[in-house]
Amino acid sequence: NSHIEIIANNSGNRKTPSCDTFTSDEQLVGNETIDKIYPKNTIISLKRMMDRIFIILKKYQL
Repeated sequence: NSHIEIIANNSGNRKTPSCDTFTSDEQLVGNETIDKIYPKNTIISLKRMMDRIFIILKKYQL
């Protein structure tokens, strides 16, 4: 049978936010970031940022 199965992450959710948080002690990703949000150390919409950087690099052949 050809079907798609979406597997739950460690938090039991089927979607993982694309967020990263960096502190002096640890790096948090996904749901962990949302649970312990540190606004000054958190990057949200990381996939969009990476896509924009890729487009710029491609445009200027860097």
